[in-house]
Amino acid sequence: MHVRVERVDRAVSRCRAERADGVVVEFLVHNHPGRLPHDLCHFAVESTLGLADGFWSLLDRGVMFKGVARAGGTGKGRPARRLVQRRGDQLDEIELLVAGVTGCWENDDRAVTVAGFSHDEVSACHDALDSLDAQWQKVGIGEALSLEWALDASNAT
Repeated sequence: MHVRVERVDRAVSRCRAERADGVVVEFLVHNHPGRLPHDLCHFAVESTLGLADGFWSLLDRGVMFKGVARAGGTGKGRPARRLVQRRGDQLDEIELLVAGVTGCWENDDRAVTVAGFSHDEVSACHDALDSLDAQWQKVGIGEALSLEWALDASNAT
């Protein structure tokens, strides 16, 4: 899935994602001065850990979350309600995981481990966050960062 995040102004960015099924979706991302936006933190952590049931994998599989709008394409999106109901607890856990890893990263605390993941996995998340943050900090207003979501979660249920 091709993802393009455009910095609209200091407070808001627009994310456009073109899925393999041809659907283009769009949603707003809130910026925090000097910090990587939350949805980009999810991108880094979920892709690094291979989380097939995180926000980005579900979006790639056609789930249309609240706040996500169809912006083009001819494929079929599906409402998130059914899949999110089945995955609700996992989504909550992923949200907490990303918040925990991101909090440690923002405090430059690489000694902390997260339940269920090795120190090396958490350290790899920190490296991914460092890399994505360095790219994001170079994006000016009216410019965009292009990313590729490569995690194949098509067989996940």
